[in-house]
Amino acid sequence: AGLHQTWSKLHASFRVAFGEQLGFDHLGGVALLVVLALVVGGSVVRLTTAAADDIALVVFALASMIIVGMIPAVADRYLLGVTPFALYFAAQAVAAVPLPRHRGRWVAVGAVGALSVLHATQLPDRIQAVHAANDHGVQDGPLSEYAVAAFDAVRHDTHESDVIAFFKARSMTYFTGRRAVQSSDLQLLRERSDFFMSRRNSGFSQPLVSDAEAAAMGWTLVWQDAQWELWRLPRLDGTG
Repeated sequence: AGLHQTWSKLHASFRVAFGEQLGFDHLGGVALLVVLALVVGGSVVRLTTAAADDIALVVFALASMIIVGMIPAVADRYLLGVTPFALYFAAQAVAAVPLPRHRGRWVAVGAVGALSVLHATQLPDRIQAVHAANDHGVQDGPLSEYAVAAFDAVRHDTHESDVIAFFKARSMTYFTGRRAVQSSDLQLLRERSDFFMSRRNSGFSQPLVSDAEAAAMGWTLVWQDAQWELWRLPRLDGTG
């Protein structure tokens, strides 16, 4: 969905997820700046003293963050492929502090050990939550009763060559045979889609567009029910 998607996530969902993955309910302000400074500082230290060992780690972490950031959906779990490297370089920054008798290394070990203890104290609650979800949770999906009508409407009211904007593009393509676009970027959807199947009152992986805003953009309401609205989108070049 573009590099701008990664940039927006860095200011929002990735920042929250990074703190949670380190074991903090909230990581912001000065604390976040300190952690980021340690990550950057550790990267600089290692690239200047042991580049042959760690340059691949830096490239992998940065490339992974960019790639998972470009995924249109909110997928913070993929940040777990980056967080361990960030922690590694932060520890390297602390270890490089010129304390007597190389004590910086032991301070780094102690900090990582403290984080491990913090995670260990939270682990029982997390395990119980997973068990509760497995025992009682119901997974939503395209075959849920409330969702079936939306896919039926797409098959009935659109052509096979049309492109449908939808918050789960793979499901739309699989269940209807239409190409699909998934993004929270309204401009991108307007440029690439012929129809927009919008879930009412939801901004999850889709732009939240009111009826007034849709009318102002020249959209036509093709079908609706209590959960969904199917809009026909005019082409931005005015040809359709």
